[in-house]
Amino acid sequence: MKRYNPGLTDPQLRQLAAAHIDDDSFCRYVIQQDINGIALELREAVGGRKKVAERDCAEVGLAEKPKTAAVEKVKG
Repeated sequence: MKRYNPGLTDPQLRQLAAAHIDDDSFCRYVIQQDINGIALELREAVGGRKKVAERDCAEVGLAEKPKTAAVEKVKG
């Protein structure tokens, strides 16, 4: 009885090879999807807080100064 020995041109072998998923690649993909979701949630949660923080800093005198004024202080 002969044993089946598929070659590289065998359609079933090629289909199995094409469908093979590398475990490491799959894990990286799943983890990256989780990180993307977390980053999106953080971006949405912090989005409105930037304007509030800028207003609060301006009220207590910590507002960011224009770069030209800072350069003039260093030169002068």
